[in-house]
Amino acid sequence: RQLAALLREAGVVPGFSVTRDDGRPAPDVEARTYRTGDATILALLADEPAETVTLSLPRPTWVRDLRSGGAAVHTDHLRLSLPADGPVLLALSSEARPGASAPAPR
Repeated sequence: RQLAALLREAGVVPGFSVTRDDGRPAPDVEARTYRTGDATILALLADEPAETVTLSLPRPTWVRDLRSGGAAVHTDHLRLSLPADGPVLLALSSEARPGASAPAPR
């Protein structure tokens, strides 16, 4: 925790965090990131099937679920149910893609 505070004071912030409903980190969720052009692909896989977590981003970002193919939302947090049949795959981008965006749910 001290290291996290020092890094935060120095302006170093993580690209995302994954937490449980109680706000604690979700260590049983595996996360992998991949870069493609100006987008980041985030894969989240839970050890426990159907785990629900919150993905928090440091700033509002365009997020699109690549498995469901739905429209992108512009948000800094998402509540996700991680399926048992494989990872959640999200595309994160600072810019909206034409025809692939929608307002974030409130």
